[in-house]
Amino acid sequence: VVLLYEDDGDNDLDVDTAIMSISDPNSIWFLNAGLYALPFGNFSTNLVSDPITLDAAETYDSAIEFGVYNQGFILSAYVFKGDQQSEIENYGIALNYETEGDNYIFNSGLGWINDLSESDSAVDDGTTMINKASAWTAFAQLNFKSLTLIGEYVAATESLDAYSSNDEPSFFNVEAAYHFEALGKPTSIAIGYQGSDEASLYAGGLDEERMLAALSMEIMDATSLSFEYANSEDYAGVETDTLTGQLAVEF
Repeated sequence: VVLLYEDDGDNDLDVDTAIMSISDPNSIWFLNAGLYALPFGNFSTNLVSDPITLDAAETYDSAIEFGVYNQGFILSAYVFKGDQQSEIENYGIALNYETEGDNYIFNSGLGWINDLSESDSAVDDGTTMINKASAWTAFAQLNFKSLTLIGEYVAATESLDAYSSNDEPSFFNVEAAYHFEALGKPTSIAIGYQGSDEASLYAGGLDEERMLAALSMEIMDATSLSFEYANSEDYAGVETDTLTGQLAVEF
């Protein structure tokens, strides 16, 4: 169970995740049930802000997921109710693969969901959809010694009618990070390039292009200080520069 508090005016403590996982240690199957982020997308990042792929496609919902795993492969299928319909008519599948050696860890995956309009950003936009617009995603992440490379892509396979009869939005994130020690402290620098296509109306409009750079240092045990610079451009050609600082404590 994960509780979430955000200073957004209502001062409520919300249940962000509540999940029960069941598996047989002598077999290869597992079952997840509850409220959690569906296995559609990976959204890993070494930056401060969330990648645009997460802004577009992260989906928290009450779901039941059944899967199997073997030799680094994980295949699962899930059903969930969603917010656009009153019945359980939503579903998806995910295939992930992970392997590691002495100097590297490689993680990748593919996913498909029958309705992108059930994503958190589309639901929060408050636009009621008439049609279901399926979407697929692919990601890969390589950790090689002190270097991390991330690539992710999300794309609708048809238009979302409430936004446009023609646009099929897609989103991508490419990121590189280098980890080292500075002043005896674990430190990392990261750069990212993100963007979208045909998404000027999706979820109120997302950026067409983003370029980001971040510096993070673990200043104390379980405590890190990060700074990020981002330059974004919307579909009207308006550019925005953002500087973000973050002090994070894990416990």
